[in-house]
Amino acid sequence: MFFENIYSRRYKMKIVFCRHTETEFNAQKIYTGHIDIPINQRGVEQAENLAKNLSSLKFSAVFCSDLLRAIQTAKILAARHRLIPKIDSRLREVCLGAIEGMIKQEAKKLYPEEHFSTKSVNFDFSAIGGESRTMVIRRHQDCFAEIFNKCGPDSMVLVVGHGTALRVFLEFIGMECILEQGNYQVIDFCPASN
Repeated sequence: MFFENIYSRRYKMKIVFCRHTETEFNAQKIYTGHIDIPINQRGVEQAENLAKNLSSLKFSAVFCSDLLRAIQTAKILAARHRLIPKIDSRLREVCLGAIEGMIKQEAKKLYPEEHFSTKSVNFDFSAIGGESRTMVIRRHQDCFAEIFNKCGPDSMVLVVGHGTALRVFLEFIGMECILEQGNYQVIDFCPASN
């Protein structure tokens, strides 16, 4: 395992994970993937409330995906801490290929196979122009290793990402994902010593 959740190790970093806040596609239950859309008014309100909830924490840096919905959420959250989000495309949502932009129920009818479901532990959208679970994990591993090396142990960073991609990464490191839009999840981790 590349990362492990370690509470007994001396050198660890706190990561505060946030999922971007609501978009119109979220409200309408449409698969978004790499489609670049903004947060809606409810999303702005969720981000402002989340910023208040995170205001007592001290972040050394804020990182976010390069998709507009994550950037907008991160800017609202970072403003309270007088930080500028560092944009990294490796934090993007899972690329869903042909089902991006489709209503979820319609996509399930056209692509009923289990590996075309974001809920599947073995999802793989590569046959329809998207990504596999392994690809998503690998790019997140690379990103978090770099963040750890840049910010160092005993730092606290804020990461604004996407629901499926963050869930997949958290499951990979053996953690349950409790992220919903407008809330956050804190983990302690350090690179595993293989």
